[in-house]
Amino acid sequence: MIFPKVVMSSVVVLGIMAMSNNAKASITNANHHSPQIYLSKLIVQSDTTVNPLAAEIANLEIERVLLLSRYTLNSPQVVATNNKIQDTRNRYMQARGNNALLNQTIANALVNKIASLEVETALLYARYPQHSPQIITAESDVTGLRDRLSKLNLRNHKSTLNSAVSQAIKNKISQLQQEIIQLKARYQINSVEVITAQEKVRFLQKRLSTLI
Repeated sequence: MIFPKVVMSSVVVLGIMAMSNNAKASITNANHHSPQIYLSKLIVQSDTTVNPLAAEIANLEIERVLLLSRYTLNSPQVVATNNKIQDTRNRYMQARGNNALLNQTIANALVNKIASLEVETALLYARYPQHSPQIITAESDVTGLRDRLSKLNLRNHKSTLNSAVSQAIKNKISQLQQEIIQLKARYQINSVEVITAQEKVRFLQKRLSTLI
């Protein structure tokens, strides 16, 4: 028996999909292709190579947040992920893992994921109504990840995150503006293709303005 938090449509977007044995990969990756933004030096100084167990914990932390946008706290999906996190943390500490490195790794993963989701959430507004399940879940994902980052209590995390999100949005706007130039060469200015791309830019710019 599952405990869905939100009844979702058949549209699969931002990892909104049924949970399976591949849930971790599906939720944490969700076909995001935005460039990775590494700003760890603004959070915690470290020259240590990322520990595989620390990276696994970071991915599980993200998975847990995204699950909580879709399931209740006591659902089997969330409980199982909590158990995985605890087990992996225990193995990490038994291997003499460093807490500062772990927090840095989690923070980096969160910043990258939030930046990616901020872009994709803005683009959703060009496709769905504001109160659609897709928008509600996407906004919940972003809020949950931001809250998790804040709980790490790392210095400069707000400015670091805003810089990462701002850069990700600007990169996407630049990409779309180039696509619009190409579309105008193929279609009329008032074509669906051109208007849709322009709408995406408009919503990205609107999202960007909230960071300034």
